Amino acid sequence: MADLEVREKTETPVEPESPKRERRSRRTLYWIIGLLAGFVVYAYAYETTDVNLDRITDQTRQESLFRVLRALGNPDLLTYETTQTTIDLDYQVPCPEGPVSAQLSDGPITVAVDPPCAAPRDQVVVTGFGFVPNTGLRVFFVPPNDTMLRLADIRTNAAGGFETTVRLPNRSDTETQTIRVVSRQSVGSVFNPISVETAGGEVVRSPRWSENAKQTLDKIIETVFLALLATTVGTLIAVPLSFLAAKNLMRDVRIPALQVAMALVAAPVGMVLGLLLSNLSGSLVDAMPGSVLGLGALTLGLAWAGIRLVRLSVPAPGTPSSRAARISAAMGAGLVLVLATQALARFALLAGAWIATNLTPLAFLGRFIATNGDILATVFG
Repeated sequence: MADLEVREKTETPVEPESPKRERRSRRTLYWIIGLLAGFVVYAYAYETTDVNLDRITDQTRQESLFRVLRALGNPDLLTYETTQTTIDLDYQVPCPEGPVSAQLSDGPITVAVDPPCAAPRDQVVVTGFGFVPNTGLRVFFVPPNDTMLRLADIRTNAAGGFETTVRLPNRSDTETQTIRVVSRQSVGSVFNPISVETAGGEVVRSPRWSENAKQTLDKIIETVFLALLATTVGTLIAVPLSFLAAKNLMRDVRIPALQVAMALVAAPVGMVLGLLLSNLSGSLVDAMPGSVLGLGALTLGLAWAGIRLVRLSVPAPGTPSSRAARISAAMGAGLVLVLATQALARFALLAGAWIATNLTPLAFLGRFIATNGDILATVFG
């Protein structure tokens, strides 16, 4: 009879259905509570910020929105110098007694108004020839008090002419009034800038970057560097925190509760000792040399000494060292490194001021170095 080999199969125990259902129910309940809490928070946020969609449909807000969109579509990036041509025609409102002859402007540019006189609020036709093609014009009515009342904004055709119908204002006067046509033409182009002398005698380029463009570019650069500094500071904080929060790295790290309690008690004592140490090191820094080279050499020396003491406080495996020696080396390293940091701060202040004063093209670097020195002096001073 053959021997039968009986093999036992190891099977994973099947989890009862009831605990699994209970966990799913609990998870669903947590989701519902979280969604309700989020709904309440957002509802309160809407109430606090006073969200009201009726304001979007308001006529005034829509006009403001259209103006903003128009400005975005045609940004004010360039400033052009302009040449202005002004044509004046005498005009009578209302018509005087007797016949009135038509008025025509003299010179290469011709402007006429039909009829030659009119009553207030009448419509008249203004025509012109000899202007620069495709140029913007403005038509004004000028009463005897020299107030310019705008009647129309128009543009000349490809031949340099125009024709427009305008309504006269309700301004009647026995004196002769004026129909004025003003043409402004930009000087130069993007690909052919021209040097122009302004009324104040200053020679400028036309076109040139506008003040809006300069301020916008300045704020863009400022925003980019703000983001750079914020990212750098955030990285310095996030990297050590991420290592501490990494489960695979900190799994085997255990700190007894007694050590945590002793650390909490010792923290105020350490702060007081740190302040005393900072005051002591500050008095030592005041006795340091005042030259840039002397401070630089002293900073390097203190940094080297601090690194050596740190190595003594953490000896290599197998190196004989007593606990008291390691503690003494660590305390000495802390004092020396604080001194080195304060010396570095003073060196940065002096070096930055010297660079900003003597190396004008690199003045921004000098201000950067001096500002960082000021930060170090504030933190460790």
